[in-house]
Amino acid sequence: MKKYLMLLLAALLVLSVGALVGCDDSGPTVVETPPETTEVEEIIEEEPDFTNLPVGTVVDLDGLQVAVTEVKAGPESWGGNPTTEVVVTFTNESDTTSSFNPWDWQVENTSGVRSNDALTDADSLNSGDLAPGGSVTGSMFFEVSLDEAASVVFTPDFWGGDDSLIFWTVGE
Repeated sequence: MKKYLMLLLAALLVLSVGALVGCDDSGPTVVETPPETTEVEEIIEEEPDFTNLPVGTVVDLDGLQVAVTEVKAGPESWGGNPTTEVVVTFTNESDTTSSFNPWDWQVENTSGVRSNDALTDADSLNSGDLAPGGSVTGSMFFEVSLDEAASVVFTPDFWGGDDSLIFWTVGE
């Protein structure tokens, strides 16, 4: 029994070390801001704030550029509630394949409740791998009205916790 316990501990150690390989401490950076910004901004030396980004802001995650490019009223949900269509774009400027997934996105209302998309259609974002130089755009429909203050939340790193979350403002 002791032998099996030691093997289990060794396997957990190998998996833990393997999960850390390839981790990079550089973190996300803002690449560009929406078109209404006309001034050239200085390079930000401090940690940028990813909690209130306007639609159109591109965030660079070690070569994977992510943006909420459009927000508009969507169709009613199956329950008859209003939805908001959020269009996102991934562009892979890195040298390696990157994955994308609609489950990395949620909407957060003013009460702090986060939920996943409510509907899918032909333009919905699917999951997949994005080759270097590739780009993909897709929609997600969240059960929240454009009249409500809300944020779309992107989780770039499942293991990163709340510190790795990126928020775009999509409602009033």
